[in-house]
Amino acid sequence: MGWEWSAVSRARADRVEKARQQRRDPTRAEALLWANLRAKRFAGLKFRRKQPIAQFIVDFYAPALRLVIELDDAQMPDYDAYRQRFLEALGMTVLRVDAAQVERDVEAVLFAILAAVNRDAPSGLIRAESD
Repeated sequence: MGWEWSAVSRARADRVEKARQQRRDPTRAEALLWANLRAKRFAGLKFRRKQPIAQFIVDFYAPALRLVIELDDAQMPDYDAYRQRFLEALGMTVLRVDAAQVERDVEAVLFAILAAVNRDAPSGLIRAESD
């Protein structure tokens, strides 16, 4: 029985360390979006960056809204879909944002996130997949 808790604890510690590493080495899109979301700069909402949730690390998480924002680069659509279903089963809303769009026009992405939070997301920029 002790080894089970030890393995779970080790896996969690590994995820936390991986999240720390990813925070130290963000992509350009992550850095641009984080500059606007951090320190309650966006609509007064508290966001966390590279937050471990269960066995996953999400890009951005607003705990008060149970809102996950994931930057998509279209590299692993099957894994992303599995992960999204899992997070939604935990009662979270997952918004997928195109990383290239963040780099092209971060203000439009922020507007789309705000609209999605208010359940009025413009199509094309953001997809609220929790229905």
